[in-house]
Amino acid sequence: MSQLFPHAGPWTVDDLPEEGWYEIVDGALVVSPAPSPRHEVIGSGLLVLLAGRFGHARVLAGGGVTFSAVNYRIPDTLVLREGLDAMTAPSIGPGDALLVVEVVSPSSVTTDHITKRAQYARAGIPGYWIVETDPELRLTAMTLPAGGDVYAELGSWGEGERVAVDTPLEIAFELATLRG
Repeated sequence: MSQLFPHAGPWTVDDLPEEGWYEIVDGALVVSPAPSPRHEVIGSGLLVLLAGRFGHARVLAGGGVTFSAVNYRIPDTLVLREGLDAMTAPSIGPGDALLVVEVVSPSSVTTDHITKRAQYARAGIPGYWIVETDPELRLTAMTLPAGGDVYAELGSWGEGERVAVDTPLEIAFELATLRG
């Protein structure tokens, strides 16, 4: 049996190949399939919307978050806290993130709804959005209550509805604009 990347022991952030879309969960390398065109359109819509509102240096598509040497995640979209600039940050930790967004793929339903939701909350990231694309477009926004480690739902919006949140950042938009 051959291995994609021969490696002994748990993976660390320093071991990651430079090219590719890899996450590390408790030292195990996780390789995700390429996103679908639908996923990419929604992700691009989020990036344009959020970067237009909060600035390109604070909003990343596919920016990695280092939780520890053996835990590294790549949310679909990431908004950094005010005053941080991705151009000058050597790396991004959970304390640097204001909002993380996951666009759900068929292969990531459980990971996005349960695993990442819990990990992001335990790490203290103030906001988490989950965007469903199938069977219809839906955005669910969550926030971390002060001192809490479990997200509270702020609201859920479907196609044709206007999203409006005021924590951890303030923004309002028609959900359909994510389609382009």
